[in-house]
Amino acid sequence: GTPGSAFAGELTDIAGHRSEATIREAVSLGIIRGYPDDTYRPDGLIKREEFFSMISNVLTVRPDTSATVLDFIDVDPAEWYVPVVKTMVAAKITEGIGWQKVGIGLNITRQEAVKILATIIPDQGTDSEAVDIRARDREAIADWAKPYYRIMMKKGYLNNTEGVLRPGMLLTREEAAILLLKIKKGETVIAGRADQIAAGQSASSGTSGAVASGSAASAAGGALTEGSGTAEDPYRISTEAQLNRVREYAGQEVHFLLTASIRITGDFETEVQPSGSAAADWSGGNFRPIGTREAPFTGTFNGGGHTVSGLKIVGTVAASQPTGARTLVDHAGLFGWADEKSVITNLKIDDSEIAGREYTGAVAGYSKGIVKNCGVGEGVTLRGASYTGGIAGYSGRLVEYSFSKAQITGTTATGGLVGRNYGLLRNSCWLKGTVEQAVGTSGMESSAQSVLALTDQEFIRQSIESYLQR
Repeated sequence: GTPGSAFAGELTDIAGHRSEATIREAVSLGIIRGYPDDTYRPDGLIKREEFFSMISNVLTVRPDTSATVLDFIDVDPAEWYVPVVKTMVAAKITEGIGWQKVGIGLNITRQEAVKILATIIPDQGTDSEAVDIRARDREAIADWAKPYYRIMMKKGYLNNTEGVLRPGMLLTREEAAILLLKIKKGETVIAGRADQIAAGQSASSGTSGAVASGSAASAAGGALTEGSGTAEDPYRISTEAQLNRVREYAGQEVHFLLTASIRITGDFETEVQPSGSAAADWSGGNFRPIGTREAPFTGTFNGGGHTVSGLKIVGTVAASQPTGARTLVDHAGLFGWADEKSVITNLKIDDSEIAGREYTGAVAGYSKGIVKNCGVGEGVTLRGASYTGGIAGYSGRLVEYSFSKAQITGTTATGGLVGRNYGLLRNSCWLKGTVEQAVGTSGMESSAQSVLALTDQEFIRQSIESYLQR
């Protein structure tokens, strides 16, 4: 199976390793993953499908795979790697290894990896023949691989030394982390037919079938091109594809500013999990929550007084009983799990549908941080089991100067503002008649101050929506 979702802080077998810092950075950026037992196994080898998965993680322009059909005889349609292989085929990154196979289960060699990497970075047609490979074992490089080695050397991703390259040896997980991190940090376009995209052509031209995941191919599939992510210079978010990229920064203290209202018009969650998979399946909706319990949102998100709408967040996961049944996923909201350091402000959510099991809220399913000056419009419907709230399913620190007009359905512990409150809730209001109480259930240390149920007219008279500060 594919490596699991261990994160850099949890890995148990890289302390003191020569590439520890590189591996931790690559994992934190979502380029590579550890195994479910919290190991990375840097000396382990990589199967072709695992390498394809890593490549998929660094693409800046993703292909449209809706019409991609796989006819390789070694592809099991029920396996986890099917969407990854479809991405590689649709982007023309691989055409298989011949004999109607794509190489599932085969370890990838160094020169095979070099070829793939060299084809997903722009070379702009410059002359790779000008590079004289100096390695002592250069004759061991297959003729088909030499142009790709020259590209990687010219771009600085491989050192052109008089040492040895060992092109026929199998690639290790350490080597993959090093190469992929260099490329991720060194390129703004990483994609099939990268030269064409970098030259400004539409990502949907030619035969690649690639389309930018956002509204403009020039945004490189939602690449964050404005800002640096600091408090002084936050990343600016203005498209749905860019909003979809925010979750890639989970676990990092990165700062974001919404500069325009965004409506989700595309479907960012098309992957259907195979039967029996333990992974969450979000294909019933169009957007996945930002942040999970394992990789929480720890940064700041300033909505700038703008609105996010068109969200459909519906996920299922295998039920605890081995019956094949599935239940709704916990922690459903625009932000799934926001940690203690998180701050979400000046944001309105409208015209959206969000459904979860435990901890469901429009702004955050589970918030241990600050939610301030946020609003939820009448066009929002929330459906949950335990702990459902208009703003947050759970609040552990602070919700203030916020409001909800959402239509809410919950089984237990349902609140107009917060489902389960263990923090401070103040100066906030919800629409009278939607839910009876502001909070579904409170902890010993919680408190609520100046929390009111208002009618539509009272919302207008008190200018409640001015809570959203532009």
